[in-house]
Amino acid sequence: MVVDEIKHLFFQLPWYEVYDFIDFFAQFPWEYEDFKELKIRVLQEINLVLQQERAPYRIINDIVTPLTSEEEIKEVEKALSVSDKFKPVRDHLEKALRLMSDRKDPDYENSIKESISALESLVQILRGKRGTLGKLIDELNIHPALKEGFRKLYGWASDEEGIRHGKFGEPFDLGFAEARYMLITISAFVNYLIEKLGK
Repeated sequence: MVVDEIKHLFFQLPWYEVYDFIDFFAQFPWEYEDFKELKIRVLQEINLVLQQERAPYRIINDIVTPLTSEEEIKEVEKALSVSDKFKPVRDHLEKALRLMSDRKDPDYENSIKESISALESLVQILRGKRGTLGKLIDELNIHPALKEGFRKLYGWASDEEGIRHGKFGEPFDLGFAEARYMLITISAFVNYLIEKLGK
């Protein structure tokens, strides 16, 4: 029976390949509606087991990711479920999550770039015009300290070697900590701005 064969193979995998198997299952393009519903239920169960076993990964948006805090996961999931009006924002955040979560070859610099691009896209949508985050954020009806904080984050992402511009000189060592911080912070700010200004 196929299920028995899969089960046998699954339990022979090294621990790190178990996550690859889950990734494959989560991202498989299931065509039939019944399988899609089954996939949702199975992934919920897998997430529950990962949580109970204190595994260093959770599944967000069909991606096995190294985020484990429930509050952080909720912010990212909420930002990834924005309406189609904000599709560019969702696309940038999903790409940031994928780049950060790639266990074989994570790309933290581009994950940071995609996170900040998500916020830039959101501000363009809210203002109804193109422009940089650094300029358009001034036009938002939010507290000046929030504007200044995100202007500085944007400045860091724009000025830092290799994030939004070509590399020159000695690059700053960017890693998981910076990519995680940007994804979670930008997701939370996206949720805040949509709730406050997006209607």
